[in-house]
Amino acid sequence: MESTLLRIYMTVSAKVKAKQSLWQRIFNSSLAGYLLKEAKSFGIEQVIIQRISAGYLKGKKLAFDIGEVTPQDLPQCVELIDCEDKLKSFVEKYRSEFGECRVVLFKTAQILG
Repeated sequence: MESTLLRIYMTVSAKVKAKQSLWQRIFNSSLAGYLLKEAKSFGIEQVIIQRISAGYLKGKKLAFDIGEVTPQDLPQCVELIDCEDKLKSFVEKYRSEFGECRVVLFKTAQILG
């Protein structure tokens, strides 16, 4: 079976830009969490949030997750798997949220299991 893989790279401090209630802005403004919930509602086949222990994003400094406080520039990745057309539609719908994100589409990933 063939699918397409979409990865959205961002810092752990990336916040939602969409209009939200006051309580949502205070307690649930994580962009990764927001995209996860929106992808589920959109009907995306599979989504995971990958937390990175060390790395850097374009234009950011190197960050390590070695202390009790998570560095604001620490990278994370939201990974989505589905058909290419559905993933492209998702990107178009939420494009305004991807300000400082890097969005990478891997065409035709082969699912082995």
